[in-house]
Amino acid sequence: MSLKSRLAASAALAAVAGFLSGMANAAEIPYAVALGPDEQLTGTVSLDDSSGDALSASGAASGVVTGTYTVDGGSTHAEISGSGLKLNINFERASQRFSARLDTCPVTPDHCDAGKLVTLWEK
Repeated sequence: MSLKSRLAASAALAAVAGFLSGMANAAEIPYAVALGPDEQLTGTVSLDDSSGDALSASGAASGVVTGTYTVDGGSTHAEISGSGLKLNINFERASQRFSARLDTCPVTPDHCDAGKLVTLWEK
């Protein structure tokens, strides 16, 4: 193989590798939201670099309810329960919005009073 052929092949391989690595990249946008005086959510939203569409959100709850969560296209809802409380985190794919709500559950976790819906991130 001539030097010219090897250089052309190397350039083509580098272009394909750059294209594939560019497809895999995602932007990470941090967020921090207070759901009330005693509950905070912090985390990151991952966006597709080429389309800007939301891929997932991961984070941690701290306060009266504690735990970690991830929501994405395959799992659009997460719950974390605490004593008499339930934290709901949702990903609405059509509107590209991540939201959370802290519900009070005075009797059982299955019978809760809905709290105020708070947007974590929206496109």
